[in-house]
Amino acid sequence: MDAFNSYDADKSGFLNKKEFSHFAEDLLKIMTQGGIDAKALLGGMSNKEFADTMFAGIDLDNNGKISYTEFRTAIQKSG
Repeated sequence: MDAFNSYDADKSGFLNKKEFSHFAEDLLKIMTQGGIDAKALLGGMSNKEFADTMFAGIDLDNNGKISYTEFRTAIQKSG
């Protein structure tokens, strides 16, 4: 919940695309620092394309925003 709330800049209870893009950028930085080749992971996608693709996959109800439940579900699936 803390991670979600730290990216929810407007405190709406949802992550919009701009807020989520900050999360995606930080995720790529963390992976790079951990020794993962983020450029290879992106497969030629730009950071924006990566964030947009992730957003679309997490926004299960396609309402243009990510709820905490959607965020938590995605994090649990990846772990």
